[in-house]
Amino acid sequence: MAHLDHHPAWLAAATGDTTGLPDVLDGYGATVDWPGCSLWRELMTLYPDAKVLLTVRSAGSWWSSYADTIHQLMLQPVLDRAEVGPELAELSRFGHVLTQRSFGAPYADQTPTDLVAAYERHNAEVRAGVPPGRLLEYDIAQGWDPLCAFLKLPVPDRPVPFVNDRQAFRELFGLDAPAPPPEAPYTREQVEGHFRAAIPPSGIEHH
Repeated sequence: MAHLDHHPAWLAAATGDTTGLPDVLDGYGATVDWPGCSLWRELMTLYPDAKVLLTVRSAGSWWSSYADTIHQLMLQPVLDRAEVGPELAELSRFGHVLTQRSFGAPYADQTPTDLVAAYERHNAEVRAGVPPGRLLEYDIAQGWDPLCAFLKLPVPDRPVPFVNDRQAFRELFGLDAPAPPPEAPYTREQVEGHFRAAIPPSGIEHH
């Protein structure tokens, strides 16, 4: 999200052309959440030695969080380029395309039951599609031990970081108190900086 110039490669991959992803992912050791999770099959093919982490929680817990965050964004129309500028409008389109890949289109027609079923279907497909030696099914409540054992890494001497929680997400996207339209369209630096600022020092390392 903090690299708008990467979006064309992810969007192309969503339609079958993954040739741009190696350049986008060069220098990274992992990708988590969207857009990577919606392209897990393609990434497995590109990186045949990579391990796959399936983070799980109960369907009820997932829906409670999703309904208050990403779902709220998906119910909004794609942003108008004339109002917010091409950078933020492209980010909005990017999010809609990748999310609908996971949940189906038109998104507005999906019921909560449909969305929960899509979540459970995704998990089942990952379990069935990833060889056991490459897959760890992981609940964050388990702490560091199973994750570090799976990755063959030492256990850190600090708690598992808890970032990107529900309230932080809502604040990031202005879901509780939308900001007034800017006097001028957002620039690329403003959009990318917004996402970089949301990653605390203890969160994901950026290369």
